[in-house]
Amino acid sequence: TKEGTTLGTVAYMSPEQGRTRDVDQRTDIWSLGVVFYEMIAGQAPFKGEYDQAIVYSIMNESPEPVTAIRTGVPMELERIVNKALAKEPEERYQHADEMLVDLKGIEKSEEAATTSLRQIKPQSPKTKRKILYSGIVALIVFGIVVALYLFIPRGSPIDSVAILPFENMNNDPELEYLCDGITYNIISSLSRLP
Repeated sequence: TKEGTTLGTVAYMSPEQGRTRDVDQRTDIWSLGVVFYEMIAGQAPFKGEYDQAIVYSIMNESPEPVTAIRTGVPMELERIVNKALAKEPEERYQHADEMLVDLKGIEKSEEAATTSLRQIKPQSPKTKRKILYSGIVALIVFGIVVALYLFIPRGSPIDSVAILPFENMNNDPELEYLCDGITYNIISSLSRLP
């Protein structure tokens, strides 16, 4: 996180980054909240067809509650995600350790004991296949890129350049000196380069 710059993916940008305000660790907590939301809900909290629409959504809209998307999500977990995604930095966790304390509290709470993570609706087989196929394709593409880099010979740097004489296409003898002069000037200029 650095002031005055836009780093990373727009979907993880905090409202203060969208408004070009000062950023601090609370911006990172926002991004972590986005990741948690995606992990729990299986979708991004803020959507849009293009970057500006996503930024508008981040700054002006509230995400759909994760409990409305997935059943069995502890209410306390939803509260933690919502607090991490608070529009105003002052309303968010001020430090990551505060968020960690609340996350550990879920483990100890009665609600978490009665609602196990196994009750959360599992991903459909189609989604799992898509993820698997995407991973396989990514590995294949990565392997091809690495193979191309390692095994395709790279030429040595060019140490010289050949300048061919310009040809007088008009066959006008009076313009022949112009072709010779241009060729000489190019050769002379290139010979002075380091």
